[in-house]
Amino acid sequence: MPGLEVAKIDRKRLNKKFFCSKCDLLLVEPMQTPCGHLICKDCVQIIVSLTSPVCPKDGVLLNEKEIFPDAFTKRELGAVELHCLNAECDWIGLVKDLQAHINTCGHTMIVCVHSHCKAKVKRSLLAEHLKDECQYRSVRCENCNESLPFASVEVSSGNLNKLARRCIHYHAAL
Repeated sequence: MPGLEVAKIDRKRLNKKFFCSKCDLLLVEPMQTPCGHLICKDCVQIIVSLTSPVCPKDGVLLNEKEIFPDAFTKRELGAVELHCLNAECDWIGLVKDLQAHINTCGHTMIVCVHSHCKAKVKRSLLAEHLKDECQYRSVRCENCNESLPFASVEVSSGNLNKLARRCIHYHAAL
């Protein structure tokens, strides 16, 4: 994978040497070119697959055999602390833990779990979305007791105190 996206606060404070010369993201598996520039391993693979691979920083012709893993930079990156990408979150942790945190952070925007629903919600608000907002949440038809997506249920309010949910299919059969 190419480099790792980091929070704006971290981009400003980290040494520029920790950012890939090709993708401009935080280095992942840093590799060093013969001209001394650092590039993510996956970015190197993209570069060397070209007919005339050159260093993105200075245009020096690159030979895959002369590009090597930079163990020193990798070790330095291992000690770097980063903020969560979500500004509302106050998590701070090591580079190696960032992706795991993002995958569980309540502030991360995710797509609804229902395949037809394209709504994006904060992970912490997903349960509320599924319960009250999602057009594809399951509801029971009061007439046929069938479990249906909310979008296929007709809601009528003949009496202001009671909402009746009726299956559209039920009405078609009448």
